[in-house]
Amino acid sequence: MSTASEPTIILSDLHLGHRASQIRDPEELAPILKEAGAVVFNGDTVEMRTGVDRPVGRRMAAAVARLCHSIGCRATFINGNHAPTISKIDHLDLMNGRMLVTHGDILFLGVAPWSRQALAYRKIHLRALAHLGPDSLVNLEKRLLATKRASLRLQLLEQPDFKPDLIILDLNIPKISGHTVLALYPPKKHQRPVVVFSASDNEADVSRAFSLGAQDFVHKPMDLDDYKTAVSGMVQKWAAPKEGDPATS
Repeated sequence: MSTASEPTIILSDLHLGHRASQIRDPEELAPILKEAGAVVFNGDTVEMRTGVDRPVGRRMAAAVARLCHSIGCRATFINGNHAPTISKIDHLDLMNGRMLVTHGDILFLGVAPWSRQALAYRKIHLRALAHLGPDSLVNLEKRLLATKRASLRLQLLEQPDFKPDLIILDLNIPKISGHTVLALYPPKKHQRPVVVFSASDNEADVSRAFSLGAQDFVHKPMDLDDYKTAVSGMVQKWAAPKEGDPATS
């Protein structure tokens, strides 16, 4: 993409939707955007790292896109570590290849994303790089891909603002296994019961789940009514208020 014929603004790390962001309404960006023919939102334009943030972040991203369209400013969104799926673009070449624009998280394995889970993130990031081959550190596309994968997995580690009474965990989930989730987010640490709900009848799966801290392992039935009954039973056993709890006293 070359923008030699039009003024272009590059904005990074707005984190719209995050409680600490200084911008509450995307309309506040209008005076800046009106001065440009194009704008590059270079990563973390919105906050989408936790389940609590993502719905707000998506609404903010849509509002920013509508704002740019209404004032005639062409917008390009680049992925960041707090919003790794906002677009399909991880980097951009400007000025006929003389300028590379990308979010800086690919350069710092141990400190980005800024997180309480930085140590776990570094391990995940290194594993993602190793999986992509020996040239992953010197291949830009592979580094970008590894960073995106690590950022997506970090979402599983970030503690949301609410604390569930019960966590029901499948073993076969996208991108990461249930056993890995148990290892990275041990039940003893967050003091919430975790019940593995899986179609697997492999004794090794059951044994490993218990060894990683799961309180129970329930076989997932195929019949819908049996499925509902199983879920209801787990909730009653592990999440229902007990006698003497504040909810029952």
